[in-house]
Amino acid sequence: MQLTGIKRRTLWQYWQFHTRGWRLTTMLYVAWPYWLLLAAVAFIVNAQYANSPWYVGFLTGACAGAFLRDVGRIQQSYRVWPMVEEITKWDRVEELMRESDESVEADG
Repeated sequence: MQLTGIKRRTLWQYWQFHTRGWRLTTMLYVAWPYWLLLAAVAFIVNAQYANSPWYVGFLTGACAGAFLRDVGRIQQSYRVWPMVEEITKWDRVEELMRESDESVEADG
């Protein structure tokens, strides 16, 4: 199976949870670049349209909604992790990660 970047990152995240236990830091490590980008866009747009309170309020609400959506997904991940841990074939995950690492090394 050829793994795309998103599949490889997802397997890495699951493997981290499997070997180290479910940790909030792993989830934050994955999410922080997106939150930083969201904050930068919000800051730039708010600075550009500071004289339009409606627009600033809309953008602030949209950013807060995106952040809270991610918090909800983190909570959901925490709640379902024991089930995922139980039903996943970890030897297959390890094999896929090894194959992916080998193919990346061969390509690069």
